[in-house]
Amino acid sequence: MGQAFSGPKAFEFLGFTKEATDVLKATPFLLAALVLVLISMIALGLLAFYIHVVTNKVYAKPKAPKDGGKK
Repeated sequence: MGQAFSGPKAFEFLGFTKEATDVLKATPFLLAALVLVLISMIALGLLAFYIHVVTNKVYAKPKAPKDGGKK
């Protein structure tokens, strides 16, 4: 896998166009930033879903007291 990021065939395994591959060869930070942003957005979405699940639990209804001895 280390061979894919060096030499004239760097980033060609991704299947991008020649122009996009040339941009990635010039500034590989763009791909790293894209991956980090995607991972952080997925993590943020999972956190929001977890908060939704935890705070959306149905609360137990209070039981009505049995009034057997009303006067």
